[in-house]
Amino acid sequence: MRVWQSRFGRKVFLALATSIVTLGVLEVSARIYVSKFANREQFSKYASLDEYRARIGTNVWWFGLLTPHRYLGYIGAPNLVDGQNRHNSLGFRGEEITVPKPDGEFRIACLGASTTYSLFVPDYRRSYPALLQTDLRSRGYSNVTVINAGVPAWSTYESLINYLLRVQNLEPDLVIFKEAFADLGCRLVWPPDAYKGDNSGCLAPQFALRDMPFYNASTLLRILLVESGYALPASTLGESVYNHADTAYFFEFAKQRWGGRFPSGIFKTVSVADMLEANPPVYYRRNIENLVTSAKEDGVQPVLATFPYSPKFGGYFDVEGFRTGLDEHNEILRQIAERFHVPMIDLAASFPIDATYWGFDGIHANAEGTALEAKLVADFLVERHLVRK
Repeated sequence: MRVWQSRFGRKVFLALATSIVTLGVLEVSARIYVSKFANREQFSKYASLDEYRARIGTNVWWFGLLTPHRYLGYIGAPNLVDGQNRHNSLGFRGEEITVPKPDGEFRIACLGASTTYSLFVPDYRRSYPALLQTDLRSRGYSNVTVINAGVPAWSTYESLINYLLRVQNLEPDLVIFKEAFADLGCRLVWPPDAYKGDNSGCLAPQFALRDMPFYNASTLLRILLVESGYALPASTLGESVYNHADTAYFFEFAKQRWGGRFPSGIFKTVSVADMLEANPPVYYRRNIENLVTSAKEDGVQPVLATFPYSPKFGGYFDVEGFRTGLDEHNEILRQIAERFHVPMIDLAASFPIDATYWGFDGIHANAEGTALEAKLVADFLVERHLVRK
């Protein structure tokens, strides 16, 4: 009996030791893969925040892209240099902006979120606002400067404040606003009485870099949880920075879709369509109307742009409610343009849905898409005589 117990104990010990060694080898292999061999997309998916800091050499938020702001939560990190990406000293993506504005300069500011920032285009010179400037100057408007005032994951709440506190001081002659998708996240709150005009049902009172969960220390475990849909990548705003309220469900939706677990949890009883229907876009309309009114009062020409997307891509548009909600926001932009006599370029109607122009989600344009968007906007501004030499 004692001999059998002794043999069994040795076998258990050997099995445990082998498992520990195997896990150790897999962990080391995973770390080497992420740090040395992963491409940019894979690195964004699996890297920890510490690995982002090590690669970029900065301690600001969200792999160096963002930094805290008292009233906006966060803005683009000033003076960022990351490969082909650049932020100026004010935190806007692109070259330095002369303040005060030089005599004779015609200044355009592009307001919005990640699709204005052109998040899927690593080279800041290939962002849609930068290409818009290049296009207009090639047509003889050498006095034009275009500011990229878009910041990832901002909604109309932040864009309105951004105009009032930051862009207004840069003396723009014309502002272009394009955003409709991020505000869908503001409406994905439950129960309906959590849907409020200050967006407190979606966002917690403060933005702060969140403590990473225990598994973030293990690259192997982090990869497995991300792939299974039980965690978002550390690079995701909803995982590291975006302190959403307990009643907010957009990032829970994203986590489920990422891991193929949708619908589960609350979405088994309350669908995305139910949430959007219960929380109508009254604040989206209010924020844009306030933005248009403020610009007009400043003597700035507002231009609205509907939000283009490609329904050919899954993820969002094969879920009931998302496409309807986005179309609803675009229709509000059309109504505001008519009511306030504001020029509007209907990109949602004119932009192709072919995969050639889109990143993997059908929301963000790739380099070909930003080039086309810049051309369409430039054509519109010139044809309507909205830009002057």
